[in-house]
Amino acid sequence: MALREATYFLIGLAGSLVGAEFALRAYFRRAPYRVFPPHFRRVLHLHRETHPQLESVVHLRVNSDGERGDECPRSPGVHRILLVGGSTVEAPMNDQPTSWPSWLRRLVADGRQGHGHAGPVHVGNLGRAGFVARDVAHVLYRVLPSYSGLSVVGIMVGPGDMLRWLEAGAPDAPPAPLPAGGVFAEYQERAWTWRPRGLAVAEFIRRVYTRVIRPIEVRYDAAQWMGRARAQRAAAARMIDDVPPAAAMIESFEAALEDAVGAVEAAGARAVLIRQPRWIKERFTPDEEALLWNGANANVFRGVEPTAYYSTRVMYALLDELDAAMQRVAARHGARFVDPMPAIPMTAESFYDHFHLTPAGSEALARAVAEAFVD
Repeated sequence: MALREATYFLIGLAGSLVGAEFALRAYFRRAPYRVFPPHFRRVLHLHRETHPQLESVVHLRVNSDGERGDECPRSPGVHRILLVGGSTVEAPMNDQPTSWPSWLRRLVADGRQGHGHAGPVHVGNLGRAGFVARDVAHVLYRVLPSYSGLSVVGIMVGPGDMLRWLEAGAPDAPPAPLPAGGVFAEYQERAWTWRPRGLAVAEFIRRVYTRVIRPIEVRYDAAQWMGRARAQRAAAARMIDDVPPAAAMIESFEAALEDAVGAVEAAGARAVLIRQPRWIKERFTPDEEALLWNGANANVFRGVEPTAYYSTRVMYALLDELDAAMQRVAARHGARFVDPMPAIPMTAESFYDHFHLTPAGSEALARAVAEAFVD
């Protein structure tokens, strides 16, 4: 009798677990998309020899909407701003309070008060390193339906398209967008399996753990890889200085940006397109040149050994073409195009490589674009 009851109990338990698994799979197929895991927290202790210009400790805090940033106030009258783009938007090497999205929130709040506007300002950051324009459009199409009261969406994109295209050898084709799992931490298309890590029950436990316990991921000597990448570029045997034909990449970028702005307009918000800052000098000093690492024909972040590099001149010429495409999209939609470059000092106090900003550079960028987000 006891054996029969135990068997019935185990069968019932197994049935309940299978039922819970299918119920969770159905729920996750309807759950909101999140670029970052809600309430995720990370602390980076940067490798000091590699990054003397940057803060030694960098915090990343994600709110309940999956944005890097503070919680959005739920009170009425919030001037809600969303920023989307690549690594310069994400600002993964800037501490949260000194990243340019955080500076932007403070500056826009001050500007609105100066214009007689009451109410809080929120800036959510959905930038991710490596995003191309098609990834940005994918994010906006998927996340904006879950937003309410959105005022302005700022888009800064370009280096991801150019660099991933160069990494692939500058083919006669645009860079491939990332799969959903490379864009979102939480997404509906996930393929479930019956292995422990592939179960919806395991994903449910992970999400509950992150949201309730809110652990802190800590990394020491972070971003040391960039020092190796700089050394590789400095020792490159081949530096390509001919601008490759880029029509396919430019056309893909422009079409994707068109879709991204269309998604913003469909959500009832206003788009602001921001030119990607870059460190431009007629001649870099040896110390400045030693900070540069971009332009490889391989993904050095992933540890792939490059065989050649594209020169700074080539990268900037390609970015100029992308800037022109961005201006064309802005003109077609009547969107604001902002060029922050004149306001950012072209020194190592502002940039720590070709495209990424120090805390001082982040403040300069925010001050240059803040007015476009005030109204």
